Amino acid sequence: MNKTIKKIFSLIFVLALLAGCASEKGISGLSEEKVKNNIEGVIKLSDYITGTRDDGTVYYALKSDLTADYNLGFLVSVGKDTTVSLPVKFSEMESTGWKITDEKSKDITLKPKASTSIECEKDGKIIKVFTENRTENSIKCVEGEVSRIKIDVYTKENGYKKLKSAPDFTIGNSITNKSDIMGVINVVGAPTEISYKTEDGKCNEITVLYKSLNNDWLKFVFSPDGKNIISVDYSFSD
Repeated sequence: MNKTIKKIFSLIFVLALLAGCASEKGISGLSEEKVKNNIEGVIKLSDYITGTRDDGTVYYALKSDLTADYNLGFLVSVGKDTTVSLPVKFSEMESTGWKITDEKSKDITLKPKASTSIECEKDGKIIKVFTENRTENSIKCVEGEVSRIKIDVYTKENGYKKLKSAPDFTIGNSITNKSDIMGVINVVGAPTEISYKTEDGKCNEITVLYKSLNNDWLKFVFSPDGKNIISVDYSFSD
């Protein structure tokens, strides 16, 4: 092998290594000023009141006279061949291939109106579902109905990094794991609240919350630039 070919192979190896490092790189925090600009660029600021909670969380809350009763009854597609409308029987989720990761969880007993979280896996992808007892008798959690689904797309460990276990998802017809903050707002409308918190002068996430009068909610955690969904938490029990 001549020197030119060796150099080419060396260059290819270095580029591949750099690409691998880039793919593992976490999401970087932004200054509070930049995060405020990102938030105020996607809402009508005059429609919101702002404040800071005791824990340092800065929030933009929709004014009470503008609060809408959101229609949060969306179809949800998670991974392959699973499309449901919450609440849905856990057995239906199982029938599409989602299996409990911890067998002991199957023995959890739910009293009436109680709920519990269960981690489920399908094709190497992980979601968390919350089963609820909507009957008047005690039941096993696997006999309950799924009224909430939580999907983590990035892990917080060692800075935000994309999870290989994160499934593709679609909420409604157009909100997906690739949607940005403006894409969500265009579909659902002005959020009930947007908030962020700074640590050591940096902000690592923006939370967008929609909450109905029935206490159903759809919550997204975004990267501080508003471009990546870090996690989604959807609860609907009507």
